[in-house]
Amino acid sequence: MSIQHMQMVFDAEGLSPREKCVLLAYCNYTDAHGYVWAGVPRVSDDTGASESTVKRVRKELQERGLLATKRRVDPRTGRSTSNITRINLDLLASMKRAPREYDDNVIEELTFEAEETPSKSASDLRIGQSDPASDLRIGQSDPGPGVNLTSPEGEVNLTPNSSDEPSGSSSSGGRPAKEDEEESPSAKNTSPPRGVQPTDLIQDLTDATADEALALWENIRPDVKKTPGGLIRHMAENGDLAYRLGEIRRQRASQVRAAASQAAGPDPVCGEHREPVPCEACAGLPPLQQKQLLRRFGPMRRPDLAAHVAPAPASTASVGV
Repeated sequence: MSIQHMQMVFDAEGLSPREKCVLLAYCNYTDAHGYVWAGVPRVSDDTGASESTVKRVRKELQERGLLATKRRVDPRTGRSTSNITRINLDLLASMKRAPREYDDNVIEELTFEAEETPSKSASDLRIGQSDPASDLRIGQSDPGPGVNLTSPEGEVNLTPNSSDEPSGSSSSGGRPAKEDEEESPSAKNTSPPRGVQPTDLIQDLTDATADEALALWENIRPDVKKTPGGLIRHMAENGDLAYRLGEIRRQRASQVRAAASQAAGPDPVCGEHREPVPCEACAGLPPLQQKQLLRRFGPMRRPDLAAHVAPAPASTASVGV
């Protein structure tokens, strides 16, 4: 229906050029009842006018009764969206100008001369002719897949090979083609490509560093049954590779913390009671709580707790007869 409504704009008289332009843009999106969903930004892009100009012309059309708009709100978000617009089709139809005869139909005065089909020249004929001998040579020099052209006796053999394996009588001496080796599913899906180390494959499948990849490879090496590439890819798919990498990182982080604790020496202040070490408050705690604090801080940081938790040496008693 938008085409008919646009024609009504073309036929209407009394519209300024900019009113007709904006109204045409709106009518390009009308339904059968004149409703328009297009907003000001879209009409601005279609007409080439600025948004402020479109709003000003829209107000003029509203004042003339040719256009009505209503604010819309998105019920889900409560935010304003583009206004809904409706064209007054009845008023627009009533503005149709009176019929007028135009003298711009000059189709009958234009004629076209019949073009003669150029005959093929001798050179075109020579180019168009085929050379059976050359076709045969090209066909023999470019064999299709699975076709063996050379038999052991030197005769032409056009029989396709019955298997996917290369023929033992081919010119390559029975060796499989390089492309077949690269496209072999077993070589592509189970083991790393030739020259790729398992640690490189681990780095490709995870975010491990070179040192972490080496440690992870040493961790999973005993589990390898056939090919390392197949196992590494399988572990990457089921998440086991990432889990083991996380375990290695957690273990290393714990070792770093322990080393830092040993390098720092005893704590000068108790981290639990903020008392100087040896802490008298810790000394008065039950043995169970002392053990928990010792596990938390370690014997290097809290030698006083280690002394409290350590079992007392057994006393030697003399046995009288």
